[in-house]
Amino acid sequence: MRKKIIAGFCIMLFGLHTMVIPTQAAPAFDPGYYAATYPDVVAALGTGQDVLLQHYLTYGMKEMRLPYQGAEPGAAVDTSKAGAAGAGIQFDAVYYAATYPDVKAALGTDPQKLLDHYLAYGMAEGRTPYAGAVPGSAVGTGAGTATGSGNAAAKFDPNYYANTYPDVVAALGTDPGVLLNHYLSHGKAEGRTPYAGAAPGAAVEGIQDTVVNVQGTSQFVPVDQLANLKSLRKKMTDEELNAAYNVALEIVKPYAELTREEQLQGIAYSMRMVFEYGGTYSMSEPHYNDPYGYLILGSASCAGCARATGLCLNILGIPYEHVNENQYSHQWCRVEINGTYWICDAFGLYCGPEPAPYAHPYL
Repeated sequence: MRKKIIAGFCIMLFGLHTMVIPTQAAPAFDPGYYAATYPDVVAALGTGQDVLLQHYLTYGMKEMRLPYQGAEPGAAVDTSKAGAAGAGIQFDAVYYAATYPDVKAALGTDPQKLLDHYLAYGMAEGRTPYAGAVPGSAVGTGAGTATGSGNAAAKFDPNYYANTYPDVVAALGTDPGVLLNHYLSHGKAEGRTPYAGAAPGAAVEGIQDTVVNVQGTSQFVPVDQLANLKSLRKKMTDEELNAAYNVALEIVKPYAELTREEQLQGIAYSMRMVFEYGGTYSMSEPHYNDPYGYLILGSASCAGCARATGLCLNILGIPYEHVNENQYSHQWCRVEINGTYWICDAFGLYCGPEPAPYAHPYL
């Protein structure tokens, strides 16, 4: 009975907001402008057109963000025009197999079988058919490998790879050809991503003609040096841990130069967005209590949220305490900031100073 009460409480704390959709005629939403203007949103959700539109309609309008260049803050948009971009994007079989290991285990990697599964079951289950898609999105009927992120040629991006994987740069340098060879020989099997918005281990064709400019990668803690690594790992394999780490790294990059308080607030916001756009609460699904379940599989409890949050904190070099770890009680991250302890809790809808030692304002 206590387990059910705690689960119900966590679900109550993390209730979803009601989506507000304007119906008046207006200019179309510009996802490219929105992504370029709001890197915090991109860090949390990626660059999928449908996802960015839903963020604007659900949160951006109330936050007085701009939906297109020259717009008034919080302006209405024509959703019939803005939402059409994602309707015919091709199903990405590589992404689908990598994202849903249960489907892969049952059906293998045949693109047509994966597409058939998505059309018959995945859409109704709220699965995503390509990177950045809204759960249950419509797709074209071809069983291809397009990602829907704008990288139609799926070329390897050495600048992205170098800035995303400082461990590779530390070992091999920044030569584009060497980085590509590393991805093809090792990175693909390790679940690394070859360009922004790619699925882990995605196929590539050629290499982008770009200059590699590594910016501040030393400020991010490598996966094997994370302060709370033993607690974070739980039952994750090395491949699963690396996959979760890569997602968390993309989330925290925009917050690297901010104050400690702003970093915690940004991480809490991003963790909330990750869950609201495709997450479900569970205390029984595989990896429900670790970062892989929260960031990759999209199904987790407050324990999974706490560890995913902790992973983001550790990557920025922030140690934390996992409050109520391994207990049937609400869990969150506790962080010391200049002698004051803060709560960082996306599930509990609070990020700020604790009212008393180990006390949560909503418990």
